[in-house]
Amino acid sequence: MKKEVLCETIEREISTLVLFDTKEQARTEMVRRFKEAMNLTDEEFETMDNDTSEYFCGENEAYCVNANHDNCDWSIFTVEDTSYDTCNTNGILTTGTVFTAKGKYGVQYKCEFLGMSLEHEGYVCLRDMDSNTIVLVTPGWFQQKEITIN
Repeated sequence: MKKEVLCETIEREISTLVLFDTKEQARTEMVRRFKEAMNLTDEEFETMDNDTSEYFCGENEAYCVNANHDNCDWSIFTVEDTSYDTCNTNGILTTGTVFTAKGKYGVQYKCEFLGMSLEHEGYVCLRDMDSNTIVLVTPGWFQQKEITIN
């Protein structure tokens, strides 16, 4: 099963990512946020010139400058709800599994396994539970960590 992720970035700050069951739901939310940032009514949005370098709202991405003169960007990407054998836990991480990854210098990361990225081939999507952001890692990342399923 696939999930759609809406990523919002305002002035390089990644906001809380939101998961949706369908691309249509993700796009509806992206359009709502775009209209709010641009202070547009539904009618103004439908009739706006969408072919400019200052703003754009497409099927999977949008950008503009809001009233505070902040650069706002949105992107929708798909993650696959799949299992991934980490080769390090003698187990399998499935979508929704929360785990702790400890690096060789003792730094710990609490993460939720989301799935394989369909947009970025070969990458695994995780949610960093401390910052509530989506992180893309290579499968080799797991081999460099001590994984504990919570």
